[in-house]
Amino acid sequence: MSETAGQPERRRGRPGRTACLTAATGLASMVLLLSWASRGVPGGWTLRRGLGRSLSYAQFRGFLLIGLCCIAALAALVGWLFRRGLRRRLDGQAGTAIIEFALILPIILFIGLVLIQSSLLMGGFVATNYGSYAAARSAIVMVPASTNTEPRNVVIDTIGAGASPKVNRIWGAALWPLLPTGDGAYDRNGQGSGVLTDGLDDLLGAYGGRLPGWADERLSAKLGYVQDHTRVELAPPNNGDVYTDNEDLRIELRHDLYLSIPYAAKFFAAIDDSRSVNLGDGKYAVEVTVRCRLTNEGRQDFIEEETVD
Repeated sequence: MSETAGQPERRRGRPGRTACLTAATGLASMVLLLSWASRGVPGGWTLRRGLGRSLSYAQFRGFLLIGLCCIAALAALVGWLFRRGLRRRLDGQAGTAIIEFALILPIILFIGLVLIQSSLLMGGFVATNYGSYAAARSAIVMVPASTNTEPRNVVIDTIGAGASPKVNRIWGAALWPLLPTGDGAYDRNGQGSGVLTDGLDDLLGAYGGRLPGWADERLSAKLGYVQDHTRVELAPPNNGDVYTDNEDLRIELRHDLYLSIPYAAKFFAAIDDSRSVNLGDGKYAVEVTVRCRLTNEGRQDFIEEETVD
């Protein structure tokens, strides 16, 4: 059938340059993400090697780059589907675009889940860094203090939670910033969870509110998770068994960041077996190590014994 006079002939056959470029970008992003996450790309740095380091900045960089790759891949796939669907519609084959979208939809959903988990991991990274800082701030107050079992600048056990009341307080200070990252469906309530929920209820009640019904159970479970999966260690003194004034107090915080997004959690856990933690029941976490150092500035501002002649 001949074309109507004056009506331009529609182009068929080869796709446009934009469609080819978009498809190539999406394919390259997927190949880059998968190869880099498992084996690595030219350049020597891999996510497996980065997560295997104790430096948390490498983990943060890995989470960030995964998120950026997912954004690029998702944008490329959506753009390719839109371009291809528009071309099919112009060619009178709109049904083919629907089938293609149905085939690509699981990939788009998976990339979206990985992107959300990457964002949560970066937020957990910030919380872990602040937890180590809170522990160090507590250390420069507790170490120079005197207790019934530990004199000034003496700590009997540098690993919490242990026998040392000072380190127990330091360990407890690190838990509060990590509380939002815990598992709300954990099978053990945290020690002191009743004090936490009662305090929040009193705080909200002072402003005319009340604690939601779900908060009691979930906050208790989150507290139990961070207590079981957070380890704080205070480095021993440089000389002998007594810390000196103006000595750097070094804190090492190890925390298992809970991976809460389905399917994406297993993907992150499979990246590096040495840093992943299998929590059972299909739940996973990734271990993060953060170090912080502050100066011991404690001073005894009172006189223990004064004799007047």
